[in-house]
Amino acid sequence: MSGKNILRITSAAVLLALVFSLFAFPQARVDAANVSDSKSKQMESDIQKLKDDEATVKAKLASLKSQEASQYEIKETLEEEIKLKEEEIQKYNDLLYELGISIQNKQAEIDYKSAECDEKFEQFKKRLVVSYEEGQQGYLGMLLSSESISDFFINAEMMNSMLEYDKQVMQDLNDQRKTLTEEKEALLDDQTKQEQYRNDLSVAEKELENKRAEVNNLIYQLQRQEKDAESKIATLQAERKKADDELKAYLAELARKGGSFTQGKLDWPISAQSPLYNYISSPFGNRSYKIYNRWASDFHLGIDIAVRTGTPIYAAGDGTVVKAVYLGGSYGTYVTIDHGGGVATHYAHCSSLNVKQGDVVKRGQQIAVSGATGNVTGPHLHFEYRINGNVVNPLEGGRVSYPNPLVYW
Repeated sequence: MSGKNILRITSAAVLLALVFSLFAFPQARVDAANVSDSKSKQMESDIQKLKDDEATVKAKLASLKSQEASQYEIKETLEEEIKLKEEEIQKYNDLLYELGISIQNKQAEIDYKSAECDEKFEQFKKRLVVSYEEGQQGYLGMLLSSESISDFFINAEMMNSMLEYDKQVMQDLNDQRKTLTEEKEALLDDQTKQEQYRNDLSVAEKELENKRAEVNNLIYQLQRQEKDAESKIATLQAERKKADDELKAYLAELARKGGSFTQGKLDWPISAQSPLYNYISSPFGNRSYKIYNRWASDFHLGIDIAVRTGTPIYAAGDGTVVKAVYLGGSYGTYVTIDHGGGVATHYAHCSSLNVKQGDVVKRGQQIAVSGATGNVTGPHLHFEYRINGNVVNPLEGGRVSYPNPLVYW
């Protein structure tokens, strides 16, 4: 075999060994890098915080429903949940936007580095091919062409430097290949996250749609209840006016028959021994109050003493029972006493009566038991003071001796 062939065979072996070394490095498995920047991470944290807040609101909503709370409370809680869900959806959209930009940038970076790496590798292969084809001027050719021992060692050192350079080039290429592998895995991780966030966004949008439908249905129910309440309140106020007009006309007719009022201050109709005897739940005059789950206003014809059902009620002064009516419309079960001289007292919403029409009663005599009959929101005694049929404030003008202090609630 000729020296030239031996040179070519040996050079080819060196070339194969060098090329093999490019792929002989073990491919280290690396964890996918987290390509989300600090802004994306903050968005992920915000979304988790919103989900935690939503869980708290959902628990509150479930509790309200189980307790049969008012629909207004449920509506407010649903609206709070909707607001959080809207914020969550906005965060998902922002996050998907940022993640989309990150994926585009990473893909562009990977494409650029891949092309650069491929180009470097092609250039390296071309140089090796040229070196191989040069024969005597290649690595081995350089050694075999040495004319002396000294020349041989000089050429060997030069060849070693060239081989070290080639190895470094190949090591750099191998490092770039590993970096590209890591970046591709990180990109795949981002793409997986992107798909998951899209699914989460779809679920959130569906939940928001359901919550809005629930709130709209609740609003429709509340609007119907509102109209129903307005109708009931109008009926209630009409009944109160009718009862007042009838009582006013009746007492005014009695006053025209003459007589005089000589009793001075009348007594408080509830004993100081009774619980809540000095608590006023609604004063005389213009007032606002809640009924049928909404606020209403009117002119209160008396005072409401907030005693419990079953509390004894006493005559504020001497007189004749001119009205003793069971379940008489707005006033419920009530007693009216004529004290003479156009002065009368009225006791409404009783649970039972101890007198009947025509009875003559004395100051401090029990005439009824408190309750919650008629149009009321709870047990109490509605107490009126009338002069010639017209209502006046019992607590003014020295008309009634009332407890001190009075407690308003």
